[in-house]
Amino acid sequence: MAEASGGTTVTRPMFRGRPDLGSTVTDVEPIAALQAATSLNHAARRLAVEYVRQAREANDSWHDIGVAHPDEKLTVDEVCLELKISRSTFYEWRQKRRGPRCIRLPNGALRVRRRDFDDWLAGQEVA
Repeated sequence: MAEASGGTTVTRPMFRGRPDLGSTVTDVEPIAALQAATSLNHAARRLAVEYVRQAREANDSWHDIGVAHPDEKLTVDEVCLELKISRSTFYEWRQKRRGPRCIRLPNGALRVRRRDFDDWLAGQEVA
């Protein structure tokens, strides 16, 4: 369609600096590009989860594999930043029991264990 209208098709690597992945994305239409980006995002997450699983099985330390410690506590702002949502959305999900498990500190502040957050996020994936 792009070529028929006089446009050009550009192919480039999806993962720069990772020739071992050997995948490319082609810019033809904006909708197709958005769909490709979404698929790429899911593929990158699956690769990361698989990498961490293999590292755990090999008994590598968290420092060795370069990921956050599972007992790390995230603030509400850090969770919102990672999910790209507002605080009000986070609290709405929490009220509906749809968000990640939280810990209430003695001062009333909330924290989310990295492990709980990652497990919750993995459970949100759709086929």
